[in-house]
Amino acid sequence: MRFFKSILVLFVCLATTSLVNAQNKKIQQADYEFAGQGYNKAATLYIAEVTKIKNIDEKARVLYNIAECYRNTKRYGMSLDYYDKAINAKYDKKTADVYLNYGIALQEMDRLEDAIVQFNKYKERGGNAALADMRIQTCNNAATAKKTSAKSRYVVENVEFLNTTEEDFGLAYASKKWDEFVFTSARKEAVGSGLSPINGDEFKDVFVAKLDKKFKFQGAPMPASITVNTEVHEAAGAFDKDYKTLFFTRCGFDKKGRMGCDIYTANKQGDNFTTPELIDIINRESDDSSRVGQPCLSPDEQYLIFASNMPGGKGGRDLWYMTFDKKAKTWSNLTNLASLNTAGDEYYPYMTEDGTLYFASNGYPGFGGLDIFKAKKTGEMTYADVTALPAPINSASDDFAFILDKKPVIDNVLMEGIFACYFSSNRPGGRGKDDIWHAYERPLEFTMTGTAYNKKTGSTISGCKVTIVGSDGSTYNVVTDANGSFFLDKTKVKVETKYTVEIQKENYIGTADKFSTKGAKESTNYQQDYFLIPVEIGKEYPMPTVLYPFNKTELLINDEVNSADSLNYLLNILTENPTFVVQLESHTDARGDVPSNDKLSQGRAETCVTYLTSKGIAIDRLVAKGKGESEPRTIKEGDRLSAETFAEFPVGTLLDEAFINSLKDNDARERAHQLNRRTTFRILRTDYVPKK
Repeated sequence: MRFFKSILVLFVCLATTSLVNAQNKKIQQADYEFAGQGYNKAATLYIAEVTKIKNIDEKARVLYNIAECYRNTKRYGMSLDYYDKAINAKYDKKTADVYLNYGIALQEMDRLEDAIVQFNKYKERGGNAALADMRIQTCNNAATAKKTSAKSRYVVENVEFLNTTEEDFGLAYASKKWDEFVFTSARKEAVGSGLSPINGDEFKDVFVAKLDKKFKFQGAPMPASITVNTEVHEAAGAFDKDYKTLFFTRCGFDKKGRMGCDIYTANKQGDNFTTPELIDIINRESDDSSRVGQPCLSPDEQYLIFASNMPGGKGGRDLWYMTFDKKAKTWSNLTNLASLNTAGDEYYPYMTEDGTLYFASNGYPGFGGLDIFKAKKTGEMTYADVTALPAPINSASDDFAFILDKKPVIDNVLMEGIFACYFSSNRPGGRGKDDIWHAYERPLEFTMTGTAYNKKTGSTISGCKVTIVGSDGSTYNVVTDANGSFFLDKTKVKVETKYTVEIQKENYIGTADKFSTKGAKESTNYQQDYFLIPVEIGKEYPMPTVLYPFNKTELLINDEVNSADSLNYLLNILTENPTFVVQLESHTDARGDVPSNDKLSQGRAETCVTYLTSKGIAIDRLVAKGKGESEPRTIKEGDRLSAETFAEFPVGTLLDEAFINSLKDNDARERAHQLNRRTTFRILRTDYVPKK
């Protein structure tokens, strides 16, 4: 009996050992797949075994790895439950990363406040504080972007023609005329029939899309030739500058079933391609798990830039480059693009003609997930000033694979000169898992609205002549309507332009103003009220600042004052009202003796008359009158002085000697004296008849 009991015990032990060993082998296989980023296969193996694991620490580790598999395959909702289970199993005692990656998954789901909670826990448990703060910043950026997106100048639209319910991404130009593209797609027409061990998605192929003469997509996208597309995974990359050679990614399996990716080239022959050739970057005999892809050529074709997880980088995926040897016609000098790479992931490089490098990264403060950044070239393959593209181009989702739109058509109109681009994203509102999107910066639009009023009565004035002159040489003449208003539409008010507005009406003293679109960051309707003064015979009227240097008769012209321009105000009045006869009255300050000041002021008045006659005003319409120091200035409303001057000398201030001498500041006294050195005018008659 004892013998049989011993045999039974031995059998149970052997069976148990056998089961444990079998279990261990499956976990080891799962770990192998996980280490090679075969997340889909690893998740399947882990889930089959996790409930059988007795050791609490091992179980916690596997639960965490399952969560990571789901996160890395973008099944974020499924990852959350396993992060919770891993934390309940005390895996957070092993590594604070569980909170970091938990937060990333929440962030990808746009649960920003919940994500911030996890990032703070990560920091509290000894995680990288700088990384946590960066992640928190991305959440805050995304939250701010939500609030301000309605005011954004950027328009983002799904390119529905190219997208399916599957993955579609990575658009690249395939023609000198910019009327043909290649891109990557997992649509049903793809040749690849297997499933990626990374994410479980179907293998993708390179597809071709064409534009018509109006730069609209036409015809269904077609697969590239069978020389490029195979049963495994292919992804579009970039063409050389002559659009004869395609650089693309192909991913296959080694003997152990592990997936590796490499860059290939194929020459274009009509609608087909030659047999692809491998660019030997990775030694597959010694490295079966590194992936190389997403090729980009520099405009001079000297550098091949790409993304890879090969050893020696700064993070998960880094940007690398190789240099082309023209003599040997080979790529060599493998170099990490260290000035850009982070501890996170960098993907999808794209270089413009001026050397600016666009790329996707989750290692810089952005808006969440992968974001698109641009970096300024500082030297030979060195970069700085990394900045994120604004929302809504970037979002809380993954945004990547940026290229410029070289022929943007907006509302059926070719809009050259505006910023426009294509990019890929898995943001909400698309048709599939990854979609191709189009974005453009809505051109700034400016309009101008003005209304003329009778300054004395407050009523509007119809029939005013309005002249708008732009610094670009444009001139527009309009008339105020029955409501006293006028309007310039967006076709007339241009960006980065200064404008002067002059408004005149018979038997009114006209007025003038300026506005500018220079430096404007938002579309604007410039609104201005204009107050015209009814003519009163013999009344003194101020002019825009007409000033003179001390003890001189010439007009003061400096960086702040152009008295010649100010006289144009009266010139316009006299031109618009050809029956006016006016007296120009010039004044001095109180320094100097009375006879000298009388002479000086007469000379200043005559200077003004000379200027106006040089502009075509008849001499017999002008009277020069020197007033000397006899009438110190009283600051009045409508004197057209600067705000600073009004603040210093309020309306109603009499600038007589007593007041000026009471000023303690020498500069203030000089400014007061200068304001007394002025010219005004009076309308003497309104019945002038030009001599024949």
